[in-house]
Amino acid sequence: MLSTLPDELLLEIARHVVSQPALAALSQVSKHFYAIFTPFLYRHIWVDANSWMFLETIPHSHVLDVRSLVIGPLWIIPKDAERKLLQSFAKMKNLRSLTVPGQALQRYLVSGYPRKHELFEKIQDVTIRGPWDREEEEPWIYGFGPRWYIPSFQNLRSLNLLDIKDQLFHHNYVEISEVLLRSPELRELGLSFSERFTLGHHGLPPIIKNYDAQRIARGLPLLRLSCLYLGSGFLPHRGLEVLFDGEKDYLSMLTDLSSLETLRLQNYLGPDKYEEGDFEGIDPEIFKKAHHLRYLSIAFFTDDIVRLFELEMASKLAEISISHPYDHYSDEVVDDLRTYLDNRWRRIAFYGHESSATDPIESVADYPQVTELKLDIYPLAFRWFKKFGLSQLPNLEVLHFMKGTFLVPRINLENEHDRVIDLETNIDTAVYMSQAKEFFRINRKLVLTNPRIRLLRYVGFYTNMYTCFLTNPEEASQDPQTSFSVEITTSQEKPDIMYYQVRKLSMSEAILFEDIDAMALGGDLLM
Repeated sequence: MLSTLPDELLLEIARHVVSQPALAALSQVSKHFYAIFTPFLYRHIWVDANSWMFLETIPHSHVLDVRSLVIGPLWIIPKDAERKLLQSFAKMKNLRSLTVPGQALQRYLVSGYPRKHELFEKIQDVTIRGPWDREEEEPWIYGFGPRWYIPSFQNLRSLNLLDIKDQLFHHNYVEISEVLLRSPELRELGLSFSERFTLGHHGLPPIIKNYDAQRIARGLPLLRLSCLYLGSGFLPHRGLEVLFDGEKDYLSMLTDLSSLETLRLQNYLGPDKYEEGDFEGIDPEIFKKAHHLRYLSIAFFTDDIVRLFELEMASKLAEISISHPYDHYSDEVVDDLRTYLDNRWRRIAFYGHESSATDPIESVADYPQVTELKLDIYPLAFRWFKKFGLSQLPNLEVLHFMKGTFLVPRINLENEHDRVIDLETNIDTAVYMSQAKEFFRINRKLVLTNPRIRLLRYVGFYTNMYTCFLTNPEEASQDPQTSFSVEITTSQEKPDIMYYQVRKLSMSEAILFEDIDAMALGGDLLM
């Protein structure tokens, strides 16, 4: 019996239970269980413009239990509501991980809270995403008024400044460098601008040169990053060494490249993200010292990326994420990519533009070693994948449909067309539950007849993620909308029946599936 276990073991169980419903159920077993498991219900909080009021409902006794806070987009939240949200945020003295919109953090800092607040000094993982405000509402956010503030973060493990305005960065690169200097154990760094830029406004030179000069002057050790994300405005272009006084190995001024295991490059085809004549491609030689690189994420498989794969360090790559594996002008998978997609790679993200053909989706069957797959999907391709895809990808454990449409037959309605479901606009999550059940059912039947096929663990539609687990007949009968059964054919006259239940992941769980890169870095969810 669970209730007879010692408290030490119960606490260890609580630390490994990610499922919010499971924690809630455990906390209701008894007063003793309530005291042990309830604090873990509040460890990971996710709110946005539609759910921010949840922070106000957290009992005062549990505010200190919050360890991770993700604040999503807040563009429709009233100003007084945002003030209340920030007041709740200020009480989370034990917060260790923070993801926050840039404008919300700035309003917090200019509303009277000190930049050296003890709250910031305890946080270990930070992600700040760029502002969504319109310029006429918040002109100072865009660099036309008071300065943008950087909190006094220190001893960080990860720092991600994503989709930020280049004006803000160039006002504050010294402060960002100071955060790096105060965080010698930093392991993850992500940097990207939100708009097109010119090489004269490149983000890498000022931050690296200032960091390098101050680090040497203070006698501090060099960073040993294990994960580096470089997006728009921070990509290491050919010719960028000119801004480093001719030093071609300028990334080694920021980090020991031999420690790098994960590299994410948000590279582009050209003028869609760069001013005319500014796109020179990635300089692959800059990464030749990354001898222990295992995971690579890219947007496009361009010629400069091909040259990166020809380096000796690329031979040790084990996983890859490709946002756009298809040719820019057709539905065909890039020929060069077929040359490099081999059995070493387990995680693949395949995006692409809308197509009525199934050829791009069928191409994933060429890579049966894949365990985690992310796809844009359209009706014919969706139908093909449900019919053939699962059987041709025997190692698949995570299937995530990100964008696109699929068709759902209308039941008991004559002369009606199939219902079109758009992943980005559909709010009927019952449709997703039904489709997730179908994928899990197909997989479980395959598993029972073919020992080579793995259990499919997660199925996702846009931001909705689902998992599947064994249950009993009584539980299954109580909720037929989320349950299904599979018959096992045996030598006995009466076949055995396996019962399964499908559960939608909470927002704090699903955040790990925001992209395949997050899956690679964040590890597996425990059920």
